[in-house]
Amino acid sequence: MIDRGYTSFKMFTTYETLRVTDDVLLKALVQARTHGGLVCVHAENHHMIDYLVKEFQAAGKSNPNIML
Repeated sequence: MIDRGYTSFKMFTTYETLRVTDDVLLKALVQARTHGGLVCVHAENHHMIDYLVKEFQAAGKSNPNIML
């Protein structure tokens, strides 16, 4: 993709439909370094987020304002 002009890439470690595995992320980082690209990573922990969402939902805390 870099040879087509795409030089930066966004990757996610969370969100079921977007997250990449560690090996895919590492391969992307190596390729970006090798070919002069840039990888931006949303590096949240998927399993922790999933756990906390379930905990908050079970406690009836579903309004985002509880974080304020």
